[in-house]
Amino acid sequence: MCLFADRTSCSKWLPNQFRVLPTALAYTLLNTIRHKALSWTELARARCDTIRLRLFNGK
Repeated sequence: MCLFADRTSCSKWLPNQFRVLPTALAYTLLNTIRHKALSWTELARARCDTIRLRLFNGK
């Protein structure tokens, strides 16, 4: 997954759930940005990792 939710290496449920929760929130935020602010740009259909790299990392 492009937002790093695949790391659930702890043997307990709660720490793994806590790792997934911020990833889900980040995905929701990026999806909202894509639909609201980027709908008229070339990033309108981009994946989350592409948006993250181009907007937040400046590449």
